[in-house]
Amino acid sequence: MKNRKFRLTEFAADNIKTVYFFTALVIMAGIMAYRSPPKELLPEVVFPFFSVSTIYPGTSPADMESLVTRPIEKQLKGVNGIKNVFSNFIQDFSIIFIEFETSASQMQAYLDVREAVDKAKHDLPINLLQDPEVSRIEISEFPVVNINLSGDAGLVKLKEYADDLQELIEEVEEITRVDIVGALDREIQINIDLYKMQAAGLSFMQVENAVAMENMTISSGFVRMDGMRHTMRIPGEFKTVDQIRNILLKDGLFLKDIAEVVDGYADRESYARLNESDVITLNVIKKGGANLINAVDKTKEVLAKYQENLPDNVIIQIAGDNSTWTRNSVKDLFNTIILGFLVVVVVLMFFMGVDNALFVASAIPLSMLIAFVIIPLVGFSMNMVVLIFSIFLLGVKTSKIVVFPENNPGSIYVYLRMPSGTDIEVTDSVTRVLEKKVFDIIGHDNPDVESVVSNVAIGAGQNFFERSTQPKLGKVTITFVEYKYRQYPNTLDYVEQLRAGLRGTPGAEIVVDFDEMGPPTGLPIAVEISGDDINELIALSERVQQYIESLNIAGIEELKSDMEVSNPELIINIDREKANKLGVSTAYVGMTLRTALYGKEISKFREGEDEYDIRLRLKDEYRDDLQKLLDMKITVPGGPNGMNEIPISALAEAQFGTSYGGIIRKDHKRMITLGSNVLAGYNANEIVNRLKREIRYFDLPEGYEIAFGGEQDDQNEAAGFLGWAMFVAIGLIFIILVTQFNSISKPIIVLVQVLFSIIGVLLGLVIFQLDVSVIMTGMGVIAVAGIVVKNAIILIDFADLKVKERPDRNLTDVLIEVGATRLTPVLLTAASTILGLLPLAIGINIDFQGLFTALQPDIYFGGDSAMFWKPLAWTIIFGLAFATFLTLIVVPAMYLIVARVKAWITGLREKNFSSETV
Repeated sequence: MKNRKFRLTEFAADNIKTVYFFTALVIMAGIMAYRSPPKELLPEVVFPFFSVSTIYPGTSPADMESLVTRPIEKQLKGVNGIKNVFSNFIQDFSIIFIEFETSASQMQAYLDVREAVDKAKHDLPINLLQDPEVSRIEISEFPVVNINLSGDAGLVKLKEYADDLQELIEEVEEITRVDIVGALDREIQINIDLYKMQAAGLSFMQVENAVAMENMTISSGFVRMDGMRHTMRIPGEFKTVDQIRNILLKDGLFLKDIAEVVDGYADRESYARLNESDVITLNVIKKGGANLINAVDKTKEVLAKYQENLPDNVIIQIAGDNSTWTRNSVKDLFNTIILGFLVVVVVLMFFMGVDNALFVASAIPLSMLIAFVIIPLVGFSMNMVVLIFSIFLLGVKTSKIVVFPENNPGSIYVYLRMPSGTDIEVTDSVTRVLEKKVFDIIGHDNPDVESVVSNVAIGAGQNFFERSTQPKLGKVTITFVEYKYRQYPNTLDYVEQLRAGLRGTPGAEIVVDFDEMGPPTGLPIAVEISGDDINELIALSERVQQYIESLNIAGIEELKSDMEVSNPELIINIDREKANKLGVSTAYVGMTLRTALYGKEISKFREGEDEYDIRLRLKDEYRDDLQKLLDMKITVPGGPNGMNEIPISALAEAQFGTSYGGIIRKDHKRMITLGSNVLAGYNANEIVNRLKREIRYFDLPEGYEIAFGGEQDDQNEAAGFLGWAMFVAIGLIFIILVTQFNSISKPIIVLVQVLFSIIGVLLGLVIFQLDVSVIMTGMGVIAVAGIVVKNAIILIDFADLKVKERPDRNLTDVLIEVGATRLTPVLLTAASTILGLLPLAIGINIDFQGLFTALQPDIYFGGDSAMFWKPLAWTIIFGLAFATFLTLIVVPAMYLIVARVKAWITGLREKNFSSETV
């Protein structure tokens, strides 16, 4: 038989030095490439996901729905490829989230949404302060570090430092923006004395015009003198606040005579605290796809350089440094690769001897280095997914040559929601009480806690991409030290302690959640009730909540509705008949009251390169007195001088009432969600499945629907995708095998091993009582399928070769020889893969860098990356172990059965042929 030659191998054997040279080149390039690509905790996921936000001051949620949201949604119906439309509107603000199918083009989807919003502008109110804003939502854009400024330098000075830092940090290439929380904004306030203004016969508009006319610089042209053209300029901008006070309004009457002009602060929009001390927080948010570690490192460089010029009484503290978790996770996985590699080398030495083991094992790091070279070329980042699949090489390369689990969170979030209409000062006071309770539960001097940061109004929502100011919201973030430094590593226990200790806080709704690795998901239990009539929907949701609570299903923490129906409202009803007779418009009355209460920015006060608002409004003593507001006079046509003054109460009356705190719509229908977390020790899937069974017996009115969303919706979508991926993978494997073997039966024998691997996975999960993680278990099943298929191919291919060499030999004897001969490669593949994954499965970590540099290996069990990837590792171990054992038995048996069946069919055909011939 003529020996076949593989040209690539022949070339390598004939050009050894060339091979050595290129191998060294790959090693150097791989080491350099490992340090260069963006390092992330998880790979960047790009979703065609957009938001349309609209601000319309003075508008109730119900009016925001009819005047703003519905017209935009109407135009969005004509956009192709939209998967979900989710709308939320509260007082003065509306936001619409548009999610496209993942196959949609990001740019085209943005242009389509932009076009739809432009079309809707014709149906929107003409007095909007600004057009609706269309924004891309980048899931990978999130706060990577929190910078906290404190000290006794004064709030104004601290704000100046924060503004400087914001400007400097936003110049960093990897940073998209910096949000400031807890600062007081300087503002020049003109607080009008209502009675003095009315006694002087003046109005807000006259005061506004007087200020605006004085605060301007005018260019008057050119003057020719001595052959030169001189620009004539009249500078009139205010240099001091006293100049504003001394503006002449009319003969002998100055602004200071009817108003207090204060160089003060705007109404506070947010609060921030670090470990119960007031701070100004800068939330640094990186760009999507940017190198997280570089973003934080460059930010710290900016801080270090800026801090050199800061006085000693200004303190900068860093909290919530996400780069620490990324560095540690990547480092832990890399250490796991090294440990697994060493284990595999030992296994290879046992089977193959030292020399051969070292040669074969060298292919493992070389393959990884080649991958590290390719990763940045195709635009990937260095993340845990890349490294975890590098571990599979530990087993694959030894014979030539896949919804997320609970982890011990690095951060716990305590969300506070007060009733709609709650003043920010009240929310802050409740947040302070919440902080004290949190410290009582976790301990004031807990060495496992790195920081406790509190936010009120800004940065207090459960979705970090929502940037609106909501005075009713508060948030306390507990950040723990690195896993290996914790004395009590199981931080999930703190979650349960906080939920138990904070439950039942009067007048407040509190949710305790934690930092889950992976993309953001909804609540584990989310019962979505949708319909058209809002009042019927509210009543229905209350009945559904009572029905579910009557079932007494264990594991549901506390079922809460996201609908608020008690937003206090003060309605000024204008008598249109009287108003028309007097020539007064609704807009005029409304804008007068808005200026009196909220104030109006009428000009700017510039100081150096900074500028501050000049705001006109009434004094506090008038703004908080309803009767004085109604007695405020407005100017109307008539009277001896052509104008007359009448009180607002002459044509309007006040009415107290309540409105909805906010309305939510999903896919163009109003929706109320009943949501809850799941208590420790209970399975969300089991609870939701029981709810689905029980909800069928609930009497649902026609036109209303009940669905289950949140985490379950995401989980079902992920399971569907992985199921389809598994189907496609098996189909592609089958096509390749049919082509390779030129047979249908042999590929079927090979694919049976995939079934055995799935059985092994399920048996292992049941025996060891492990939860099924949809994402991790699904990925593990797909990965192990490729490995077990390869083992079956080794046996069948070798059996075919032996049969061709001696066709007359007994097939049973051939298969026995094949099993004995290929036993070592098959077991070697399985053992090396299993042992390579075992350190990850049991969560052992050894710091090899510390071991070789300082002889301090820092050995510990657990870690965030280990908790995250453990289900994947155990899935592959269970599936591979079970399928490998059965492969050595079932594949030869099936091969023999198929051969005998073929022989029997062939015999029948020959017999029939002989009969026909005779």
